[in-house]
Amino acid sequence: MPALLVDTGLEFPELVRAAKSTPNVEAVWPETSFKKVLETRGWPAIFKIVSEEVHFIRASPRVEASHPKAAWFKKSRWAFLLRASFKISQYCCDALKKGPLKREGCAHIVGTRADESWRRRLVCLQIGGCDLYDGRKKRSAPLSVWSEQDVSRCVQTRGLRLPYGDLGKVLSVTGRERAGCVFCLFGIHPEGLPNRFELMAKTHPRLHDLMINRLGAGEVLRWLRNNAPEHLRTRFRA
Repeated sequence: MPALLVDTGLEFPELVRAAKSTPNVEAVWPETSFKKVLETRGWPAIFKIVSEEVHFIRASPRVEASHPKAAWFKKSRWAFLLRASFKISQYCCDALKKGPLKREGCAHIVGTRADESWRRRLVCLQIGGCDLYDGRKKRSAPLSVWSEQDVSRCVQTRGLRLPYGDLGKVLSVTGRERAGCVFCLFGIHPEGLPNRFELMAKTHPRLHDLMINRLGAGEVLRWLRNNAPEHLRTRFRA
């Protein structure tokens, strides 16, 4: 089965090299760049649903306070993001990951698991299993019902080689439990310290410099640190 690597420019280089060295993998590229998404749409911040609400409210300045999307958000702990000095949106993944796959007309076979987040658990429950065929889109997530222990057992019993280092609580390449997109701000606040960017400064200093200084994440994290609820401020470090 041919497989596609969406080379977004946001993956750790070890993962990209491993994928491109696999015989059945072909690379495709998005039609835009992460920098362009930041300029036109904004940063992926906090969680996907939070970024979506901020973008919706800011893009619709006349939205009534009684609108469901505006009403609950303006009372939430994330309401301070509405006055952020930078753009915020959830479009990064759509533009850089999903866009190229739609362009190629691919059916999605993804490695997400239901136990990774409440949102992925909800999607799995809504679909009623691993596969979705609703006439509009087709998607398979065969690992949805797997646990972390199932993944570990599969790797060990089949002698699989992982591109990001040894499987365990900490990946040897990233210093984190997961790899993920290098520059993503989603989910940084629940992390312990050192956070993903402080670890990146040690494992991938050039990527860290690109992220913090050239793309401007340093200013974004600084603003979040100064404006977030007090108990979260120490989490937005770089």
